[in-house]
Amino acid sequence: MIHYLCSGSLLVALKKAGLVLGKDYEVNCCGLSCIPAVLFMDREEKSYVLLSNMWEEAKHLFKTASKTCLSGFVKDLSTIFKVKRRLENVNNVNELMKFVKKWLPNLRIDESSPVKIYAYNLRKQNEELLVGDLYDIIAKVLVYPPNFPPVDGYMSLAWVFGIPFGDVAVHVSLKDDIVPKRALDYIFISYLARYRKVLQMRLSSFRFVCEIVPENSLDFSLTSARFLKAAQDLLHRRLN
Repeated sequence: MIHYLCSGSLLVALKKAGLVLGKDYEVNCCGLSCIPAVLFMDREEKSYVLLSNMWEEAKHLFKTASKTCLSGFVKDLSTIFKVKRRLENVNNVNELMKFVKKWLPNLRIDESSPVKIYAYNLRKQNEELLVGDLYDIIAKVLVYPPNFPPVDGYMSLAWVFGIPFGDVAVHVSLKDDIVPKRALDYIFISYLARYRKVLQMRLSSFRFVCEIVPENSLDFSLTSARFLKAAQDLLHRRLN
């Protein structure tokens, strides 16, 4: 999760380069990356400090998503299945909403907003641009299996397509360090192969793609620096 929270540094770098959100570019986001995008839209000057402070609390709430490598992620999945945690655990969603209301403003998001937020509609089986009350929207885009059940028939688009459509993609790719030993390892590797195939098909439609392979670090400032570097690379490619 730290990598998605740190993506706000990319928006800060674009501002320093003279690019204005809503005038020069828009942000299409899904999942956890929506948090820094919304904070930057509402509180540009304070967004970095807020995200840095938020991380200390977020890593305890989003335990599975806070891993820096895939093997740690699979280990958490195994633990969850062993204790037979039910997906219908509404307590998790309640804790999620407490977190959202503590850290995010309750804005009104419409189709003209410079930050476009997407989720996956399980009933229609497609991605959907969400508009309306931010708290209602965020509840739908942050939930992911097996830690959180779907909210009103929606879940994170990041788990299905990886990223919304756009012109420029900044993609975080966790280190693939899984050494399969158990059945769950093989199941996850199979899912991962299909997911990456879909993701690559989607990424091929972008004009520019920047892939960030994070270090095995939970240091907020260090990870933010990688997004600053990504912004510099994107600006260089855009000008050339």
